[in-house]
Amino acid sequence: MHPSLIVEDSDIRIIKTHSSAFIDTELAEKLNSLDVDTIILSGIAAEYCVLATYHGAFHYGFLPIYFAQGVARVCGITPTVLSFVEHMTIAPIMKMLEQIR
Repeated sequence: MHPSLIVEDSDIRIIKTHSSAFIDTELAEKLNSLDVDTIILSGIAAEYCVLATYHGAFHYGFLPIYFAQGVARVCGITPTVLSFVEHMTIAPIMKMLEQIR
């Protein structure tokens, strides 16, 4: 963790060992116990860990939203990655709008 982050004893820490933060962790159970229904994602490897966690969130019934300015690609930002991030950001919003109709 970055040294400027202040971690409180009451903060929830999830240690992940797989691409998705939901695999072999208590993340889904903890979020459900807190009545969380939407997750805002950010991260370094947009096409790996962030994408895997995005799909894991859907699998467990959460609404995942990419924080577009908070994701990057391992090999740098390309037009393809920007398109990918835009799609992943708008997809859950469109799903939410469909549910409202």
